[in-house]
Amino acid sequence: MGIVYSNNLKISFKFFIALIFLFFATKSYSQIYGVGNPLYQIEIDESFCSCSYSEIGPSSLFDGLSFCPDTDDMLYAMAGTGLYEIDINSGAFNIILPVPPGFPNPEGLLCIGNGIFYTMSNADIGDLYRIDLNNNTFTNLGPTGFESLGELTLFNSTIYFTGIFNGPMGLIEKVLVQVDPINPANSIALLTLPLSSFIDGLTASSRCNTLIGTDQISNQMVSINLIDGVMEVICSLPNGLNKITSHDEYQSPTICEAYIDLDCNNSSGAIDADFN
Repeated sequence: MGIVYSNNLKISFKFFIALIFLFFATKSYSQIYGVGNPLYQIEIDESFCSCSYSEIGPSSLFDGLSFCPDTDDMLYAMAGTGLYEIDINSGAFNIILPVPPGFPNPEGLLCIGNGIFYTMSNADIGDLYRIDLNNNTFTNLGPTGFESLGELTLFNSTIYFTGIFNGPMGLIEKVLVQVDPINPANSIALLTLPLSSFIDGLTASSRCNTLIGTDQISNQMVSINLIDGVMEVICSLPNGLNKITSHDEYQSPTICEAYIDLDCNNSSGAIDADFN
């Protein structure tokens, strides 16, 4: 499935994201950052079999988390009070743009650079908002048609979030939504997610067709295959770690060959991938 953009806007948006990828082409990042309280740095092993995490410093609970492609040492977070910046070395945070009066409860955050961010309302129609730090504005771009459940992320030039689809006769589905930022009403449910899951955090990975999420029900980090929707457990996480982000959101995936590890704990004596 694809998203249909209007002609000139489609070209300009894709060109802008391509420039972001070019900017990061010479950089190498393996870390994921996550907030609960405190701020965490998380590293995933190459086989996606395990992870390690360390506390950076006290932080706070936020409704969205993002890097920006033009900053290396600062995170940005969304809360009901406004947009914040977080020092990745200490976890210290401060507000940089309060929300306007009457702004709905936000969910998720994505920075695309040059002072431009996206966030969602967590209402049942899932309005997409554009935040512009250049003129301190919040603009409602319109409803996506899906209730936002978790984080926004960018992967391979496409925006995703986890949401809820309220179907006919009370049917409820948890879905991964592919977002059209030019016309949010054209956003589509790309995948159906297990009802037993609650994927709150979401970020890109270095693997083709693979996102990384945090399941708040099981307190686990999982990989999500964009082709068939298969979710696989990577590791357990500390309680309360919900939103995540990484620099991989601004890079093209680099691992696209088949990578099969039949024993994540290397009990067979085979280290890393058993078939690669």
